[in-house]
Amino acid sequence: MRTLRSAAAILLALSASTYVFVSIKDARINELTQEVDRLESQRQQLADYARRVTQSRRVAQVDILEQTFSPSGETQTLLRFQEIGDGGTIGQPIYRDVIGDLVYFEAATLKFEHDLVGNDASEQTTSLAIFRRIFGDRQIAANVADLFDPSASGEQVLPTGGEFTSTGSSATDSGTGITSSGGALSDFALWEMFWRFMTDPDLAATYGVRIAQVEAPAIAPKTGQKWQLTLDASGGLNLHLIDTADQRPTNEENVATARP
Repeated sequence: MRTLRSAAAILLALSASTYVFVSIKDARINELTQEVDRLESQRQQLADYARRVTQSRRVAQVDILEQTFSPSGETQTLLRFQEIGDGGTIGQPIYRDVIGDLVYFEAATLKFEHDLVGNDASEQTTSLAIFRRIFGDRQIAANVADLFDPSASGEQVLPTGGEFTSTGSSATDSGTGITSSGGALSDFALWEMFWRFMTDPDLAATYGVRIAQVEAPAIAPKTGQKWQLTLDASGGLNLHLIDTADQRPTNEENVATARP
């Protein structure tokens, strides 16, 4: 009898030990599973952050139509400029005769803090740009006409100083991820403060503006080229050569009357 009791006690102790061991193992597995889930969620968040910060969007395309040369050797380039809107819609063509070996595409740009761009799950917080002028390195920029007539309905231009007027195709009143005490700010509301952002760091910081500047990337054009302008989500403008096919004017284009 005593032997049976001892055996039963041993079995009971072994069972208890096994139960404790299994319970500890299950708890550890649960802890590890939760840690794996946490790390995977963190990895996805970092991947989304990096994608939002580094992505870019198309904002305009440029076709180099013709090039002629003056007796003094100056290059005159006829180009066609078209903005690209949301969804890839192509805007009305604007023609420019540009003098010089380099062509500059000038735009006012607003760039926001990297964390605002990277952490905005709505992906509405992104760099903004309004195109101003296209000119060559043999031209005085101030003497070149604005791309958009300020009196034209639905267009927006950047004046030489002061505040913005009217809404625009380059920066529509669609809203951004930036918020103020009154809620989400529209793109237009931000543009109204553009010049102040340049000279008031505290105001810029309040609205998450990292850079407010006018920039003008340039290309050395050749007849037949097609260029694409992109805008980085947390950066500025970039120019990419995407085609070298024949881009000369078609019969349907009245280039003579379209020129400024």
